[in-house]
Amino acid sequence: MKYYEGIDFAMADVQYGSRNRKRNYPFYCGLQLVDSGEIALSVDHGREIRRKGPVAFLTSPEHYYEYSSPGIEPRDHYWVCFHGPKIRQYREEELFRMDPEEPFFRLRRPEEFREKMKELIALVQGGREHDRAVCLLECLLFTLQADAELSRIPMDYYADRFAGLAARIAAAPEKEWKFEEEARKMSISLNHFNRLFRKYLGNSPHHCVIQARMRKGADLLLNSGDSVAEIAMKTGIDNEFYFSRLFKKCFALSPSGYRKEFRGV
Repeated sequence: MKYYEGIDFAMADVQYGSRNRKRNYPFYCGLQLVDSGEIALSVDHGREIRRKGPVAFLTSPEHYYEYSSPGIEPRDHYWVCFHGPKIRQYREEELFRMDPEEPFFRLRRPEEFREKMKELIALVQGGREHDRAVCLLECLLFTLQADAELSRIPMDYYADRFAGLAARIAAAPEKEWKFEEEARKMSISLNHFNRLFRKYLGNSPHHCVIQARMRKGADLLLNSGDSVAEIAMKTGIDNEFYFSRLFKKCFALSPSGYRKEFRGV
């Protein structure tokens, strides 16, 4: 058998903005890339794992897969399906290795991986340069396994989402934050959202916003000539006296006392 024999390609494609749902034992082995958007995946009726692209995963006929786009955000999904006796060699050499409990691979160079996937898909769809297609496939599989230790570090989906939310609140605390909408974006109930918010950020959503507003108020007191009433409005609080009460509770000084103490004005 020549080196590049023993692998045949069944299909390959990319779907942009996909919401397709799959529930099956696949006919072939597959290399799958979710370049952007969200995917929810469970293997062998196990726990559902949600990830946001770019991530990759492998599929194999001996396992049952269920995957879909779980929320409002669709996914850009690339895949290549293949079969043949050479896969046994890939397994023996751990080139085709997957963990049903942690099936996702984190990509260190996602743009490079995506471009190689696009090239491989084009070769398979065109039915040309079989040897080059096999070489590209092996290169992609090797990339996944070479990064396996990093790839299989569990990625905490919600930790990333709540860290991002905290950064957005800090950047614009004056905004009227609607946490029902934030919960909907994560496809969870408001009660579950509040529990996770406390878990990851250590406080309730309301107190997180108040603290961010007080930090912005303190910054404006030191770095602007605005009145306390103007600063209160800029932090999203339309009542000067309520702002002052919250500020003193947070910093143990009134707004004017804070400005005098730390700016000497």
